Formats: sequence, C-alpha cells, structure tokens
Amino acid sequence: MNKFCWNYSKNFDPPAPIIEVVFLTPDEKLSFPHIGTIPLLVDSGYDGYVLIPDKVFNWSLNLNLYLAPVKAYVEHPTGTKEPLKVSRGIVQIPKAKLKILTFLETYENCEETLAGRRFLNQYKLLLNGPEEKTYFLVR
Repeated sequence: MNKFCWNYSKNFDPPAPIIEVVFLTPDEKLSFPHIGTIPLLVDSGYDGYVLIPDKVFNWSLNLNLYLAPVKAYVEHPTGTKEPLKVSRGIVQIPKAKLKILTFLETYENCEETLAGRRFLNQYKLLLNGPEEKTYFLVR
C-alpha cells in the first residue's frame, strides 16, 4: 500500500488535516488552480462530497455546464439549510498521481474547500494528530 503525506494546515487553530488537490471539469478542459495545488480540508463534519468556493464552481471551472439532477442541501451551524449546486467533477491528487471522478458542490457565497464524508468514506486516510500529518493510502 502506498502512503502519501501532507502536513496539517497551520491556517487553522488548532492545525487541521488537508490533502493538496487540483479540481478539474469532467472533460478535463478546465482546472483550478492552473498552477500548483489547493488545500482540501478533511472535514468529517460535512456530510457531502467535495465543497468548493462558488467563484471556483461558477467562474474558474464553469461547472454550471455539468450540473447533476440532484437535490442537495447544506445545513449551516445556525441550523439554516441552503440548496447546493452539484456537478460531476474531478479531484486530482498530484502527489498520488490520482484523478477521482466525484461530485463537486457549492452554494451561494461559499468560500470553503472541504472533503466531506461521502468522499472521504471511499478511501483510507490516517490522521496523525500528534505529528500533524494526513496520510492518504492507495493500493
């Protein structure tokens, strides 16, 4: 089994587990970011697939062209529910040389980038809190 590792992000207090990724349209014609990677927060509290900022969804990737006929909602900490826009998309993990076809989701004014349980539960991850490292395990 191959193990790919990232340090926890210090942009959170306490530091949080992340995976460095690139988002692509299903046809792989558009990507974000264009150079490098973006941290995808490992968030087992989010029950969806992969939540991305609405500006990335709408403008950078133009995922409105690939909307899925799915009714989904995000529930905010205040208890209010908001409809999600859902599209097929690809999460590329360059370090692991993986491209994963999944659902990318957003809502109006979303600024978060989260890997939720519907995505995470398909893979083996190891969170090493004392060492502040995220491991993604692949056969």
